[in-house]
Amino acid sequence: IGGCMKAIITVGQYERLTNQKLEESKKEFVKILINVVSDMIESHIGYDLEKQDRTEIIQKNIKINRFWVKYPPINSVISVLINEKDVEAEDYISTTKKIELTDYFCSGCNNCTFTKDDKIVLKYNSGFTFGDNGDVPYDLQYYVAMMIRDLMLLQEDPDMQKYSNYKINDIAYTYKDNRIFNTFIIPILKGLLM
Repeated sequence: IGGCMKAIITVGQYERLTNQKLEESKKEFVKILINVVSDMIESHIGYDLEKQDRTEIIQKNIKINRFWVKYPPINSVISVLINEKDVEAEDYISTTKKIELTDYFCSGCNNCTFTKDDKIVLKYNSGFTFGDNGDVPYDLQYYVAMMIRDLMLLQEDPDMQKYSNYKINDIAYTYKDNRIFNTFIIPILKGLLM
């Protein structure tokens, strides 16, 4: 399993959330399941939720002063460029999901009517810090841990070895109709991101 996969919770957080102390042999399997669930979340929303800088480029015919970003939640806006000109910080406001140009700015900017020839570049930092000292929302951590706990129970098998070479995709496919994922995790993601 590649080291590049982003784990939304750590094994330590899993132990705290489920009130379990895992034997070493089970820790590896929990790590695999954390990766599976992290991967399912990433596939569901279409991007990696780990905190990072993002860039979006918008070039179309639109009259708009409100940009709902593709990779919420926003932590901070780095810059807003319109045709390579910096928009001053006082000319926009941002929430976790959008960057909005002020009416005052728009009144001096062709009422924020843009064409395909205009290039709007949004640069911002978004996502959560993963890890033991991270800031992944508690309810998301909690249900990820509950889902993994369920999956562990499904797999209670004296012979853990045979799962260690399981392909992540096979496991994820098996769990795609998981009740916790559909009932709890998807609505939490919607609330945070939509």
